[in-house]
Amino acid sequence: MKITDVQIVPFRTHADRFRNGQPFPRTELVQTLTRVVTDEGAEGYYFGGGAHGDQEGLLPDDRALLLGRIRSLLIGQDPFDRELVWKWLWVANIPEHVASVVDLALWDLAGRVTGQPAYKLLGGARDRVKAYASTYPNVGAPQVYADHALACKREGYPAYKRSCQVERPAAIRKGACPSQPSLLLPTGRRSAATASRPR
Repeated sequence: MKITDVQIVPFRTHADRFRNGQPFPRTELVQTLTRVVTDEGAEGYYFGGGAHGDQEGLLPDDRALLLGRIRSLLIGQDPFDRELVWKWLWVANIPEHVASVVDLALWDLAGRVTGQPAYKLLGGARDRVKAYASTYPNVGAPQVYADHALACKREGYPAYKRSCQVERPAAIRKGACPSQPSLLLPTGRRSAATASRPR
């Protein structure tokens, strides 16, 4: 089996967004569906790929990269050589969110061919996992996060992930439930200097 094409279908849709504590309901955005096609008819798909994963689509420059340089690299390759493809993309310094679109589409293809969900192919042995509540970046002041964490705890979530500035966690934890496990997604919010400075 060989990859014969990579396609991206962009389309307009709406989603609720938040910025600086303000809701922006039904914000129009461009979403994308990436499709990897093979000579044996098997296909793999990935929905999204923008800076917030599946919440929004690839930007035009990312689409051009995927349909140009990356597509030419993938054509003729075995879609099951996911680790080799990932290494090529990593060495080529392809942005991680774009490389992830390719990786996830290839995992989807493998799952469709084998009739197994991707988590089984990755070695998953559980039939249940604990869920956690999450925030969108810049929901608002620490008390807004704390109130949200408490509301999520009342709804039964055993843990709470926040996407916020690093200075806020102590205030959020103090205002919420100290016994509730708290996860932090600090991606891109610290420099090398501040990452090593204890708080």
